[in-house]
Amino acid sequence: MAAHGLRDSKVTWKIFVDTSALFHLISKRNDPTKWFDKFLNEPYTLCVTEAVKKEIENIASTGTGKTKLRAQLATTFLKNFRVVSTHTNVADNSIVEASIETPNSLAFTDDKALRHRLKSLGIGVFLFSRDGRIIFSN
Repeated sequence: MAAHGLRDSKVTWKIFVDTSALFHLISKRNDPTKWFDKFLNEPYTLCVTEAVKKEIENIASTGTGKTKLRAQLATTFLKNFRVVSTHTNVADNSIVEASIETPNSLAFTDDKALRHRLKSLGIGVFLFSRDGRIIFSN
């Protein structure tokens, strides 16, 4: 099966979540685990890169309004995520790097440009449909 194909047996998937997806989840009060369970049928670990974590922490301390509130809530959620270091400090680039370098990895983003970059590299991506569901695209 392909390196980023679903339904490989006995693997633990690493799902790299970006800031936009995390903020969208918070704003819609959406629990992604039911969708990940539906698509994967395998264990998975939710991950963020160090760059994404720093981006969220920066927004939580310097942002304004709803964006600041979402970032503050996101920092609490991050306690349940595995944090992965990369060579880059740019959040989107770090998601790409981590997805390439980590076996059995997928990404979860609401960023159209990032989604296209990941897909062009053969990395499966979870994203939001227009009606708010989480769907998978590879």
